[in-house]
Amino acid sequence: MAKSETISIACASAFWGDTPFAVGQLLREPQLDFIVFDYLSEVTMGLLARAQKKDPTSGYAADFLSDVIDPYLAEILKRKIRLVSNAGGLNPEALMKKITETAARLGLSPRVICVEGDDLRGSPHLTEKNLVSANAYLGASGITLALDEGADIVLTGRIVDTALVVGPLAHSFDWTWDKFDLLAQASLAGHIIECGTQCTGGNFTDWHLVPNNEDVGFPIVRFASSGVFTVEKPPGTGGLINAATVAEQIVYEIGNPAAYILPDVTCDFREVQLSSPRANVVEVRGARGFAPPDTYKVSATEQRGWRISTTAFIGGGNGRAKAKSVGEAILKRCQRFLKEKGFSPFTETRLEVLGSDEEVLLRLSAAHEKPDALDILAKEIAPAGTSLAPGVANLLGGRAHAIPRMAFRGLSIEKEKIQVVVSDGVKRQPVAVTLSGRAQSESEVALRSAGKVSGATEKVSLSRLAYARSGDKGNHVNVGVIAREPKYFPILNQALSNELVAGFFSADFDSAEQRVESWEMPGIHAVNFLILNCLGGGGTYSLRVDPQGKAFAQRLLHMEIEIPKGLL
Repeated sequence: MAKSETISIACASAFWGDTPFAVGQLLREPQLDFIVFDYLSEVTMGLLARAQKKDPTSGYAADFLSDVIDPYLAEILKRKIRLVSNAGGLNPEALMKKITETAARLGLSPRVICVEGDDLRGSPHLTEKNLVSANAYLGASGITLALDEGADIVLTGRIVDTALVVGPLAHSFDWTWDKFDLLAQASLAGHIIECGTQCTGGNFTDWHLVPNNEDVGFPIVRFASSGVFTVEKPPGTGGLINAATVAEQIVYEIGNPAAYILPDVTCDFREVQLSSPRANVVEVRGARGFAPPDTYKVSATEQRGWRISTTAFIGGGNGRAKAKSVGEAILKRCQRFLKEKGFSPFTETRLEVLGSDEEVLLRLSAAHEKPDALDILAKEIAPAGTSLAPGVANLLGGRAHAIPRMAFRGLSIEKEKIQVVVSDGVKRQPVAVTLSGRAQSESEVALRSAGKVSGATEKVSLSRLAYARSGDKGNHVNVGVIAREPKYFPILNQALSNELVAGFFSADFDSAEQRVESWEMPGIHAVNFLILNCLGGGGTYSLRVDPQGKAFAQRLLHMEIEIPKGLL
C-alpha cells in the first residue's frame, strides 16, 4: 500500500556546475518530499577519473558539500525532505564520510547511505583494457533499498538519470519491479526534470517569450499513485511551463521513442499526452512500459592522445576571409615547426570561423599523441596579431594548454555479473536486481519514412511550424521536432524526410555515409531524428565547437521546407 497518494520531487541540479541557488529557491516551496541532484555525464566521468588519479580521495562532485549540505542541511532535515544524488561519482563512500563530518560540525546526524557497484575499472568481466573509467548505468533498486533503510541522503555513482526519480517513487508507492507502465511514467517524470530548468523555459525555442528568466524556476513533479503527474515550479519564480517546454524536454537525448531502454523498464513514449490545467502546470500521462534488458549499458572512457583549442577575435571588414587565411597560415607554420622539432604531424586539425564579416572568432583546434607538440600551436596564435592579417585583436582566455583527449566507449554487461550494494559505512547490504527477460528491441518498431507534400506549395522556415530540441548520444545527435499546432504535424511528417535532414547536416558527418533515422511521436505531434556519426567523436574527444550537438535543433529550424500554399 502506498505511503502517500501524491509525492512531490524537485530537481536542483542538471549537471556538475549548475547554479548553487536552486536549493534555496526550492525550499520556498512548502510541499516537497524529495530533492534530487544530477551531476554526472559521460564527459564528467572522465574528468572525475582524471581528478581521482591525482588524488585518490577525490572523484566526487564536491559542489554537493559546499552548495547543498553546508548551507541547507539543517532546514532540509527539519522539514524531513530527503535528498538523492549521483554526486558520489567515482567515490561515493568518500563523499559520504565528508557529509557525515560536515553534519557533525553543524550538530546534525543524518542517515547517509550510498549505492555502489557501478564502477567496473579492473573488472574481470570487461575485456577492454586501459580504460580511464568504466561505469554501468545502474537502475533505481539501490536507491529504493537505501530509502527503505531510512536514508535521509542517498548517494550514488553512475546511475541512469531517471533513476533519481524512479527510486523515490518505487519506495513511496511500494512498487514491485514488474509495474512496467508505472515505471515508464516515473522514468518519464525523471527524464523531464533531470535537466533542471530545461523543462521550465530554459533552452526553449521561443526563448523571447520566457518571463523573468533571471529567476527561472527549478522543476517539481507531483506524482499521483495512479501514475499521472504534473510538472510545476515554485510560485513566484520566473520561467515558463507549457506543453511546448515539456515536449521539448521529452524529445531531448532520446533515440527510438518506442524503445527507450533503461535498466528498470523499456519505455514507449509515442502516445504521451500533455495538457495544461492551469498556468505553468502541465499534466503528463500515457507512457507505456515493457520489460527491461538483462544487461546494463556501460559508459567507458579511454585516453587517445591530447587535444587543444584556442580562440582569437578578429575585427574589421572581410573578417571571415581574414580569419580563414590567418588560421590556415598558423596551421601550416605549426606543421613545419613540428617537423623541425622531430614531432609527427598533428593527427587532426580543425579551423572554425564564427560570426559575421565585421567581427569573427577564429577557433583553431588540433590533436596529437604528445602534449608538447600541441604547445607549438598554443604559442603560435598570439604572433598572428603582428605577422599576418590585420585586426587580430584578442586571444580569448589567454594561452591554451593541451588536455587529454578522452574517447567515449559504449559497452554492455550482463546484470548478473554486477553486485550492487548499499552501504552506510558500517553495514553493506546486497541489492536484489530482478532479471525480467528480453526487452522490446528497436528493430521491432518500424522506422519512419516520409512522404511528399502534394499540390501547390510554398517554402517557409521550419521555425514557423515547429519547436525543436537537440542533444548528444555519444557520437550521434538527436533532434526532436514538435509541431506548433496539431494541424501542422501531418505536414511536418511529410515534408521532413530523412534525406532532407541528412543533406542539411551533410558538412557535419564524420564519414561519407550520411545516415539519419527517425520515428513519429504522434501523442506530442513530434518527429524524432537521430543523426549518426556527426560530432567528431563527441564530448571530450571532438575538436568541434559544438561537440555535444546542442545547437543542431536551432540550426535545423532555419531550414526552409515545402508546405501547402495557404497553410499559414
